[in-house]
Amino acid sequence: MHSLNTSSFKDKLPLITIITVVKNGREYIQDTMDSVFSQEYKNIEYIVVDGCSNDGTSEIIYDNEDKIDLIIREDDAGIYFAMNKGINSANGILIGFLNASDLLYSDSISRLADAFQQNDFDYSLGPAHIEDLETGVITISKPLEAISFQPRQYIGMPSPHLAIYMKTKVIKDLGKFDVQYKLSADYDLMLRALSAGYKAWYFKKSVGIFRLGGLSGSFKTQIENFSILKKFKIPLFRLIFVIGRPLLVLIIKKIFIKPVFTRLKYFIKKN
Repeated sequence: MHSLNTSSFKDKLPLITIITVVKNGREYIQDTMDSVFSQEYKNIEYIVVDGCSNDGTSEIIYDNEDKIDLIIREDDAGIYFAMNKGINSANGILIGFLNASDLLYSDSISRLADAFQQNDFDYSLGPAHIEDLETGVITISKPLEAISFQPRQYIGMPSPHLAIYMKTKVIKDLGKFDVQYKLSADYDLMLRALSAGYKAWYFKKSVGIFRLGGLSGSFKTQIENFSILKKFKIPLFRLIFVIGRPLLVLIIKKIFIKPVFTRLKYFIKKN
């Protein structure tokens, strides 16, 4: 998306970078990009990192190249490796990530920029709507409030990822995403930001829609979370308790809830 390149008014507006990382996301990528193109706030740098998609995604991206500031199309070693590429190319004072199936509400970046101009903060947190692609159910996920990270204290992911915009300098000072983690490097980054004492600001309203699917919240994710929390010296008994609960929920969902929804869908289609 082209920012305001010639107006002196631009100099008064913070440049905000949005990065979308995608590989074979043909079904939703146009919706995701359109939600960036339709932002009320116009001083946006939009970067799309495509991991050499082969399902038609690349063609959709290049059909929109006149509205994208930078397209990076090359193989990479995973989503966080690709995100770090985007960070390295970003020029904005704030950076946020919009997954290739997620949507931003049209006023979200305007709200962010207004707040940043009035209250210089290091990163944002906020609520987002969550759409379960399997069931079609939409709920809202809210951020943790009044966060203070204490040594050996457990804290979950503080906010839905699409509400997190972080100063470029801060994310680089933190060392960007740790690519040893394939599924939870964003969680690791946020724990590092919290432990360093950076200043947060909160969106009051939902920023958009996060489409829940794939590996988010999976068994592998919980195992990675366990490894990350060990690094922060969370006591073992507490780790077993906090990781055991979501694992139990996953087991119940897989064994009981999912079959019920499958039967219900079949019944609705049949009748």
